[in-house]
Amino acid sequence: MAKRLSQGDSAPEFTFSTPWQSGLSFAKSIAPGGAVLVFLRYVGCPICRLDLAELKTAQPSFAEKDASVMVVLQSTSESVKAQTSIVDWPITIICDPKQRLYTMYGVEAGGFLSYINPMGLGRLFRAFGQGFKHGTFEGRETQLPAAFVIGPDKKIRWARYGRYPADTPRPHELLGRL
Repeated sequence: MAKRLSQGDSAPEFTFSTPWQSGLSFAKSIAPGGAVLVFLRYVGCPICRLDLAELKTAQPSFAEKDASVMVVLQSTSESVKAQTSIVDWPITIICDPKQRLYTMYGVEAGGFLSYINPMGLGRLFRAFGQGFKHGTFEGRETQLPAAFVIGPDKKIRWARYGRYPADTPRPHELLGRL
């Protein structure tokens, strides 16, 4: 596993695919106001679906700051297309089923105890309460999240590695770091 990244580090460059495009450049996808790069588990995860919905709702606030929002999932492009209707979403979905980017950014999986964290279970019940059902399992079920705020200079302004699968910063926290 690669080392964890910190504030001031250069964000590693990569090319990526979305469910609709391939061969995209991360550096060229960073908006003039910077970027938010969020690592979640997979598109069938109810908590991840809730996180995606919250990011979509907050997108106008990110746009006001002229910042791009990118979400990395362990899902395949086919799975994202089959399980969602996110083609119209104003965020970039990066499909990383081989977990190359997770490794590059030092985003690790947790163990059983992190998986059953009470805070995570509370977020799971919230996702269920909002109608987010479980879809297809993909990748590592115990994958932990991470979030990075990256400046237009490609330097990491803020990095946060989750302690349990639902430990993802909320959009207002990400916006406050831009």
